[in-house]
Amino acid sequence: MFHRSLRTATAALPLAGVLLAAGIAGPAFTGLGTAQGLAFLAVAVASIGLAVAVLRGARWAVATGAVLLGAQLGAVVGTIRELTGGIAASKADILRQLDVSPIAGRLVNLAYSTASVTLSCWLAQRWLRARRLRPNDSDRRIDSAEY
Repeated sequence: MFHRSLRTATAALPLAGVLLAAGIAGPAFTGLGTAQGLAFLAVAVASIGLAVAVLRGARWAVATGAVLLGAQLGAVVGTIRELTGGIAASKADILRQLDVSPIAGRLVNLAYSTASVTLSCWLAQRWLRARRLRPNDSDRRIDSAEY
């Protein structure tokens, strides 16, 4: 179900996350403190591990990736709500401390989450197709009336 192209695309998302997390880690150390900077670095390291495992086809990584891709639908909905209804002051302050425009930060989040949902739809489409092509045993059941 997770053919090479889908695995590569799925691994590309965590690697893009690595770039985002590592790029913001420096400002996080200076603007938010050591704990937040380390949190961004931890996310970057974990994302590298997930991407490598997905590329190798590890079942746990593929399953984790599929769940995380689908869960991004909530992020898309929440981000659109924030962009249309206003970004919470606390979140906007954190983004400013990271030297990121609140609107730009939310737009990057929206783009990342939308790409994840698109991959999730691709995966779901392949899964449904595989289920349709797989023979089932429903036509081979023993009819109780015969016995």
